Amino acid sequence: EADVAYDLASAYKKMELYAPAYSLLKVAIAADTGNLVLQQALLPITNSLKKYNEVTAIGEKLLLNDKNAKVMVDVAKAYFYLKSYKKALTFYKAIEAMDMQNEATLYFTSLCYREIKDYDLAAKYAKLTITEGISRNTAAYYNLLGSIYEENAQLSSAVNAFKKALSFELNKNSYYRVALLYDLKLKQTKNAITYYQFYLKRKDLDKDDQTTIDYVKGRLEELTKKK
Repeated sequence: EADVAYDLASAYKKMELYAPAYSLLKVAIAADTGNLVLQQALLPITNSLKKYNEVTAIGEKLLLNDKNAKVMVDVAKAYFYLKSYKKALTFYKAIEAMDMQNEATLYFTSLCYREIKDYDLAAKYAKLTITEGISRNTAAYYNLLGSIYEENAQLSSAVNAFKKALSFELNKNSYYRVALLYDLKLKQTKNAITYYQFYLKRKDLDKDDQTTIDYVKGRLEELTKKK
């Protein structure tokens, strides 16, 4: 039964029991040679077992019928490990053209370019990999951590967390929080002035920020007099 074989093989795969998953699928495919779903399920398991030539043979046949991005990922990976880097790149670029790239495919794309000594493109895709690997919410998470540290009077840790948030997203509120910490709690006038000025330079300030803007300008005036 193809469905049973697929489900059982998937369970084996999750447990990283690749050999029994492979054997099971091979038996099921032999009994149902036209089942493309089973053949596709076989590819990542076969890759895990380092049977790379088998992956490329099966995958290339599957791609004649359907330009499936998941199949391309497995075939590209197999070609990479076979050191056929230019061949792997044809598939990684096809995946990108389909807008189906992810952190892993961008990472292997960078590795392929590095292996063929195209260092400019290798660097480009390394940077894309980093960007893809960063959550859009990372800055918010660091801001949360900063506020927790601040409430717990761990002031240096709070400053570092807010600065880390700024390394992921230049946010007016993070600048303001750092400035306040330096000004009111850590009593570091020079740093407070710097971050208040960073805050005022933000282009995302709007009319809702006017009260804060006025406060920051007032504090800057006072702190500058103290210098």
